[in-house]
Amino acid sequence: MRDMRYHFADGSSSAVWMVRMADEAARAELERYRVEQAETWLKGCKRLVDMERSMRALAESQREMADGIGTVDYTKPKTKSPPRADAIPEAVARCMEVASDFDALACDISERRAEAARALANMDSPIEAAVLSRHYLLGDTWESLCTSFGYSWRGIMQLRRRALLHAYDVMPHSERDPRHRAL
Repeated sequence: MRDMRYHFADGSSSAVWMVRMADEAARAELERYRVEQAETWLKGCKRLVDMERSMRALAESQREMADGIGTVDYTKPKTKSPPRADAIPEAVARCMEVASDFDALACDISERRAEAARALANMDSPIEAAVLSRHYLLGDTWESLCTSFGYSWRGIMQLRRRALLHAYDVMPHSERDPRHRAL
């Protein structure tokens, strides 16, 4: 009986080729999974940083509102009635409430940020660690990273993908999904 498989010039058969293709597909899927896991972890860190900024802005606005209650600007015409007697204690109470929420959140965020910074510092490539730290922990845009590192958009996106792939190796195990969703 004749062998029905197609043989390539290098002597390998179509069955070997199919095994190689399946191996490459599995490797590519694993790489996508690792990049996705690292990006999810770092985006969570970035959300916390953004939350800290918004809480800081809220605390600042509450403080500015409390500062403006007791002052009178005699250079402007009178446009509103004077503040109520309980306006200052209410403003102080709101400021205290926002400040206590901010302190609790800032403590948690600074711990998570420090943990992420330590993990990224353990990466083999300092430029990959710097790019991820500046974008996800400091809030720089990809465009600003292109100019400061001297990369094109395509180059910084390729660096980002490589960096995320390597960040998976240093990210905390508690942040990883225990099983790939395809399994």
